[in-house]
Amino acid sequence: FSIYEKSNLLSSSCIVACSVDEGVKLKTMFPNNEVAVIPNGISLEFYNEPSMRGKHKKNKKKMLFLSQIIPIKGLERLFEVMAEIGVNHFSEWEFLIAGYEDKGYIRLLKNMVTELKIDKLVSFVGPKHGKDKIEIFDNADIFILPTFNESYGIVVAEALSRGVPVITTKGTPWKE
Repeated sequence: FSIYEKSNLLSSSCIVACSVDEGVKLKTMFPNNEVAVIPNGISLEFYNEPSMRGKHKKNKKKMLFLSQIIPIKGLERLFEVMAEIGVNHFSEWEFLIAGYEDKGYIRLLKNMVTELKIDKLVSFVGPKHGKDKIEIFDNADIFILPTFNESYGIVVAEALSRGVPVITTKGTPWKE
C-alpha cells in the first residue's frame, strides 16, 4: 500500500470486501476497522437477454473457459490432465478458451497444446464481450475454471446465470 492509501483505509469507517476470504484478510490487516462483505453482482443483461441455449446446432459438445489467460488460471494443469485422460475420451467435445491473453503466455499454451497432442480438442477464440459473451455461454455445455486463486470469479456467476453447469476449484472466493 502507498502511505496515502493506507492512511485512507485506517481512517475509513468501513472497508468493503467482495468475499469472506478477502474480508478475513482485510480484518487481519486492519483490526480496528469494520469490514463489510458485499459480493460483486453481474450485469442484468445476463438475466434479461433471451436464452439461446439449445437453439444452435452443434457437431460437438462445448467446454468453455472464459477469463484472463494468465498462469494463475490453471490452464496448464488442465491441459496435462486432458492429455493424460486421452483425446479419445473427448471425441464428442471441443474446449473453447476465450479471454484476454498475454502474448508470450498464449504462445506457450498453444505450444503445450500441440506437444500434448490435444490441438484437435482445444481452440483459442479471443476475448468475448456483451452479446458475444452471452452467446458463447449459451452455446457451452459446461464452464470450466481450473483456477489456483480468484479475487472475484464473476465468470462463475455469469455462467450459472445463463444455466451453464460449472466445474471450478477451491481457488474461487466462495465456500458454496
